Amino acid sequence: MVEVKLIGFGNGSINYRGKIEAVPATSETTGNVTVNNAGRDAVPAHFETSFMLSAQVDNDGLIANSTFHWNDVVLSETAEVSYRSIEDAAARRIAPALRALADKIEEEIARFDGEKQRGEKD
Repeated sequence: MVEVKLIGFGNGSINYRGKIEAVPATSETTGNVTVNNAGRDAVPAHFETSFMLSAQVDNDGLIANSTFHWNDVVLSETAEVSYRSIEDAAARRIAPALRALADKIEEEIARFDGEKQRGEKD
């Protein structure tokens, strides 16, 4: 049986990114030369957040330690907010996001199992 023994996620790091306005695509022709400039979508103001997550998992007496980064964004129109409030908002999003990730992993495994079964019948 797999059991998570210890977890750690401590403090995160945050970095503010200001709003970026959209830029439309343009095309200009002079004589036989056409210059095309790609557009760019708008990006709302936000904080980029990062947490270092660690876990110790006991799998029938065998211990495995894992460490990984979890990155997310928290929308904010201004940088004039407390570090703690952004870090708190981001930390509270980790568990729901990891549950959603686990669901996607299970879907991929089921898809693989289906493909494997079809391949075995051929």
